Amino acid sequence: MNPHELERKAQIVELLLDAAQALGETLDPDRTYDRFHELLADVIPHDGVVVSSYDPADGLIRCEYA
Repeated sequence: MNPHELERKAQIVELLLDAAQALGETLDPDRTYDRFHELLADVIPHDGVVVSSYDPADGLIRCEYA
């Protein structure tokens, strides 16, 4: 594995750790999604985040956060 790949993997692990810590800070979904958006902005260029859920019982995808 080259140094660039190692650095990228380290960034991903750090992002996942930060996300796990943020998820443990609050039970408020909006605050959690906002924090996750902030964390992603540090490593993945993007215009926004959409969090959705899928209910197999009715076959619908619901937008939880955008």
